Formats: sequence, structure tokens, C-alpha cells
Amino acid sequence: MHHQSVDRAHRSIQPGRVFLSRGTLEDSSRNRSPQSYLNNPQEERDRYESNTDKQVVVLKLTDLDGDGVGMLSWFAVHAVSMMDTNRLVSSDNMGQLNSSCPEGGVGEDMFESTQIIGHNIYQKAKELYGRADEEVTGALQAAHQWVNMTNVTVQINATHTARTCKAALGHSFAAGTTDGGGALNFTQDALLGEPSNETQECHRPKPILFNTGEMSWPVPWHPEVVDVQILRIGQLAVVAVPGEMTTMAGRRVREAVKQELDSGRSLKDSVVIQRYEGASTIYGPHTLSAYLQKYTHLARAIAQGKESELERGPDPPFFTRLPNLLPAAPVDKKPANSSFGEVLLQVLPVYRVGDVVSVTFVAGNPRHSGDIRDQTFLTVEEFQNTTNTWEVIHTDASWETKFHWLKGSDQQSNATVEWHIPPWARPGSYRIRHSGHHKQMKGFRPLITAYQGASNMFSVAQTYYY
Repeated sequence: MHHQSVDRAHRSIQPGRVFLSRGTLEDSSRNRSPQSYLNNPQEERDRYESNTDKQVVVLKLTDLDGDGVGMLSWFAVHAVSMMDTNRLVSSDNMGQLNSSCPEGGVGEDMFESTQIIGHNIYQKAKELYGRADEEVTGALQAAHQWVNMTNVTVQINATHTARTCKAALGHSFAAGTTDGGGALNFTQDALLGEPSNETQECHRPKPILFNTGEMSWPVPWHPEVVDVQILRIGQLAVVAVPGEMTTMAGRRVREAVKQELDSGRSLKDSVVIQRYEGASTIYGPHTLSAYLQKYTHLARAIAQGKESELERGPDPPFFTRLPNLLPAAPVDKKPANSSFGEVLLQVLPVYRVGDVVSVTFVAGNPRHSGDIRDQTFLTVEEFQNTTNTWEVIHTDASWETKFHWLKGSDQQSNATVEWHIPPWARPGSYRIRHSGHHKQMKGFRPLITAYQGASNMFSVAQTYYY
């Protein structure tokens, strides 16, 4: 989260109430490694109806009068429905869900899958928001620690301990999952060097492909120090995990925390068995057990009201100068007798719902626009007859639009904006506007200049026939 989000939230802080709602969502996720899931013990798998977690949890936030001011929702889904063939910047299915609020495989293509998953989660979250009636009451508690995950001693049983390792990725990392195999041809010896004997022994039986824990140029490839934390609001506990866990690993962490908060018993009262979890072994075969141990420790501190007594842990490194290996983009050029923002391929005069409007502009390199937070490369605007003004109805963050930048020859480029007209579009008059920046050299200094361009006005109708 960027600091601007925190600043805005802090400026709008007010007393309020919190309500909790839970539900189940089908047909919106799938296990990306079903064969790995089968390596979990049968008796553990029998406790669950599915190899994915289908629970949706929603927090409804209101003011003291009960009027809604926001919501938080959780659903265990891999937030990457767009495949590696996608060349558009996308916030994927969670972004599509977010754009609906005023995993590859469930659709015919990645765009449809993304839209289906995002829409399904939105509909379920909206439903749960509407019927959230369990008020969250009680104390607000938080427990946080920094942990060096490369050197955690794990209590395996009453007499034996083990420890975590320097980070490393195994060969299954390159093999991929059901939604896409590894496309790169890795040559470990030629590119990365052999991992140390200590790291190989620690990660055994996992064969190491990337010994990322021993790679530090230009910065460490994997962090050593990460943070673990639990936030408790009354009967709700939120566990913040510094990584991606498999379905069963997540279930074990959730159960361990719940048991500790419910009963106050320590982890020693339960048997912790290290089982196969292929995606949870970055820090060696005892990665999951280390996380279970750390989160149980935090939960115990909260249950006993001793979270303020927790040690801070080792400070993580703070990098003040991060290297940028991407060279600066060259200056922008344009066709003779043209200007940046000028239309190269114009829109048609009339479209109907379901059509795709397309317009191409003379463009600058999008990298020259710098930080474009709260800005957009495009707008779709509707003409308001009552006020004789243009109203923005879509931006480049809208699911209905696409922005394609094409790098041409002789440092010339163009940008094509597409608007996929949705079924709910109102009949009326519209235009598409493109905004960007182009770079020129003034002497030895680069000069960045903003530009804009707009298409002709066009009409949208339910049908071509009037």
C-alpha cells in the first residue's frame, strides 16, 4: 500500500462500527497443483470438501448511524488469471473485482477468466455486505515481529529440533503449475553457480535450481528478514503472511492461530508434524513449521495480553539506493507534418452496444509520463446535452478499455485506444481522449512535454437502425 492511501484514510478517520459476514463461493478458483495436494495425509484431506478454500469473509464498515463507508473482503484465489502471453498492464482478477465495486481456467480465455472470477467474487462480497449483521466487538490487539527466516529453530517433537535454511528455489519452480509451465531454459551452472554444500544439505531432498539465498547482486534475491503479524478485532483475527501459501498450509496456520486464541494453550500441547508442502519451502523443508511456530507465539501473546512484551526481532535491511538496470528511454519522434496526440486512424461515426471502438494516435513513450498515479493515459467521455460538457465515464483502469502502445521505427510510436462498449452503455454521443508525454533534447538536457489528443465525436446506439 502506498503512503497516499494511508494519508487519505487517516484524514477521513471517524468513529464507526464493524460487521462480519461469511459465505461460500463456487466455480471461481481451482487448485494449481492438485497432485501436490494429494500428498497431504488422507485423514487431513477428508476434513475438507474441496482442495481449495471456498470461504469468502467480508467486513462491513459503517459510521455510527449504520451508513456504509467501506468494506474489506477475503477470498483464497490466485490473483493471476492473466497468462504470460498478456502484454497489457493489468490489475488482474482482484483489480477487476475492485473496479466492479461502486485464476486462469474458468473462461474461454484469460480475459474472460479474469472477468468471471472478479465478477463472481464481487457478487458474493456484495451479497455478504448486504446481510452482514454479526457485529465485531471487543478489544483491538496487534502482535508483530521481524524474523530471520533463514535461521529459525523448529521444535519437531519433544526431543528433536531442526532449522530453516537460506532461501532457495527447487526445480519444480521452473516446471510451473497447471496454469502454465516454466517457459525459460534455466542453466544453473552457467548462470548462477552451485549452491553451497550447507544449503544443499539443509534443503534436502529438494534439488536446488536457484540458490537465491546466496545471491546478493545487485541486492539480495530473497529476503532473510521478514515480518509476521496478527491483528485481532474482537472475535476476528487477521493473520498477515509474508508470502504465498498452499491451501493446506493456510488452513494449518489458521487452525493453529484459532486454537491458541480460543483456548490459550501453547503449541506444545499439539503435535506439529512436518508434511509435504511444495509451495511453502523457500526456506527449506521446515518453512511451514517455522511459520506455524511464529504465528502460534504471536497468538499466545495476544491471548495472554502480552503482545507489548514481544521482542521486535532483527531489523530488516533498508536500501537507500536501489539500482536501475533499465536504460533511459530515447527521445520521441513523430511523422513529418504531424503532432503528438494527432489521430492516425479515426473512429467510425456510429457504433452499437457490443462493438469495439478503436482510435490510434501519434504517441510518446509511456515511460516519459513518469508517476501517473491518479492520472490516466485515456478517457472515454460522454457528451452531456444539459450542461454542454464532456463527462469521463471510463479511464485506463476500466475493464472496458485497453491501451496499446506500439514502438515503431526511427523512434516513432503510436498508441491505440480500444473501448469495448458494455451492454449498459447509454445511447448518446462520445469521444476518446489520449494523454501522454513526449521527450526531446534541448541541448544536453531532456525536455518532457505533455500532450493530448481526441477522436472525433461518435454515436452509440442499441442498434444501427433507427
